[in-house]
Amino acid sequence: MANHLEIEVGMLLEVLTEDNDVLFRGRVTDFDGDSICIENNTGGSVPSVVYNTEYKLRGHLSDDRRVVYHGTVCGSTKTMWKMDQLANWFTWEKREFFRQNISVEAVLTRIKRAEDGPAAPMIDEDEYNCQLFDVSGGGVLLACDAMFEVGDQLRVSNAEILPGTQPFTFQCSVRRMEQAPYTNLYGCQFLRMRPNEQDRLVRAIFMLQREEAKRLRGRS
Repeated sequence: MANHLEIEVGMLLEVLTEDNDVLFRGRVTDFDGDSICIENNTGGSVPSVVYNTEYKLRGHLSDDRRVVYHGTVCGSTKTMWKMDQLANWFTWEKREFFRQNISVEAVLTRIKRAEDGPAAPMIDEDEYNCQLFDVSGGGVLLACDAMFEVGDQLRVSNAEILPGTQPFTFQCSVRRMEQAPYTNLYGCQFLRMRPNEQDRLVRAIFMLQREEAKRLRGRS
């Protein structure tokens, strides 16, 4: 059943497996509110498919928001897939990202100027252990015993957001802080993150949310 779907005829979508492998890039040719028809954007053939298999659809809306949908294939031709049981997995804005609760240990380093002046080189200070509590494509909430101030620049390294995958390294700026029992909490915004690394992070968050949804369904 469709829920809060924003699909536009003519929009481009990547069709992906559950493991984020891109199968083909398609264009929406029909959407009736419950099902969608997607043709190969190059006019060529589409992969053969087993009906009722679940896939992901990833694309951009006309206002530049990015969306990820889930759906199952209910029909196909050589050049088209028809999908139903569509669900909006998440939507994120340029500056607003889905947040995922985590519990991940990492290494934290404050980065500061070697001397006064904007042209002075940046150097690393001492390393600290920290704990990441939630993460999004735009920032992270972490706990650390060390004291930092709003505006301080930090490097978070060796953060294994998705178990079994390459750890992340982030450069970020402290946007808010509060003291908690036995530690300090810092809300940080990522700085100068490369687009491909941000996409890798969003994919990792998506996988974590998917696994969490599976666990919750298993308890019901």
